[in-house]
Amino acid sequence: MEIIPAINCATRECAMDRIREIKKLGARWAHVDITDGIFSKTPTWHDAVTYANAGIFIEVHLMVVRPELVVDEWLEAGARRIIIHAESLRGKDKSVFSSIVEKCNAYGAALALSLNPETSVEELTPYIKSLAMVHLLAVNPGPSGQQFDERIIGKIKTVHAQFSSMAIEIDGGVNPDVLRTAKEVGATHAVVASYIFESADMKSAFEALRLA
Repeated sequence: MEIIPAINCATRECAMDRIREIKKLGARWAHVDITDGIFSKTPTWHDAVTYANAGIFIEVHLMVVRPELVVDEWLEAGARRIIIHAESLRGKDKSVFSSIVEKCNAYGAALALSLNPETSVEELTPYIKSLAMVHLLAVNPGPSGQQFDERIIGKIKTVHAQFSSMAIEIDGGVNPDVLRTAKEVGATHAVVASYIFESADMKSAFEALRLA
């Protein structure tokens, strides 16, 4: 199972420090949370240039109302995976999603669709053929350190049952116990922040997740 440390920083200095820490851990990927103050009120550093040439694969979680307006800058900065929210596509013309797919394809980047905890798996259906991954938030969009919503285990099962070959990433409140349960029912990737970066020994915390 791929463990992806998260960068959810409010300043450039924090973001740069987190990149260095993630590289020291030996992780292959970093997950960057980007907010717009509307979809999520928690501020994050959103200058894509900061993450260009980071020396690590970057996936960008666009917790924004209009991902179509910012996806270009992240692709140009070298993001290897773009995560947009199903909720941000509600009420929009299908061409908005199609345009994002085309842009990701042009840059050779994978596309994932995220669901908030309350969003039904059925909202994946119109988009699933264009996705490389389904991203399931196990907490409400916002600050790190929230508790894992146990209902997400059922959602993992449902996604895995309906789309058996689809990669499934969980995000929020992840610890080794959560990881073991999620892995058993079909999760393939896990985004982790607090368990690693609030630990007294980040390397040991990361290894505990890898071995869970």
